[in-house]
Amino acid sequence: GEFSYSNAGYVIAGAAIERITGKPWEAAISEHVFGPLAMARAGFGPPLGDQPQGHVADASGAFAPVGTGRGSDNPPAVGPAGTTHAMFEDWAKFARVFIDPAQTFLSPDSVQRLITPPAGQQYACGWGALKHPVAGDTLAHTGSNNMWMAQVVLLKEHGAGLLTAMNAAGPRAEKAHRSVGNALTVSIAEGR
Repeated sequence: GEFSYSNAGYVIAGAAIERITGKPWEAAISEHVFGPLAMARAGFGPPLGDQPQGHVADASGAFAPVGTGRGSDNPPAVGPAGTTHAMFEDWAKFARVFIDPAQTFLSPDSVQRLITPPAGQQYACGWGALKHPVAGDTLAHTGSNNMWMAQVVLLKEHGAGLLTAMNAAGPRAEKAHRSVGNALTVSIAEGR
């Protein structure tokens, strides 16, 4: 009866996916999510090539890039809890699944099950299901690997979504992230 976010739950879900499919969870996600949604620039681990790098704050509070090697993302053992990355265009394809079920490989009933929290709760299968004072019914999720921070807010009544990402994390980044996210959510809801 009490909510407690747990990355371990996602690690267990990844292990279940591997057991059921007989494939690494990354292969199953690529085949069953990235493929059907044509998410061509989504992958696992830190972004590579010319993509921005994650940053961490040093003792003085200044942010420094973490690179792309060891330590530039969560350890592989907790991969199902958040070692995926995607370009905004691909991330938007995924988010759209939860605003417009007709645009997905999932049935509308499956989507509804994923976004409906248990009675009396505000959390459903990775989504915070909230009533925003201006935007109305929203779905939201914020995640971080301590080097990146990403947030998705879906305004169900408006058929719109907001995706934001920062290549740094921590209390200052989280405060800025939430402030920008709320301001943009209100702007979208008010039609600005």
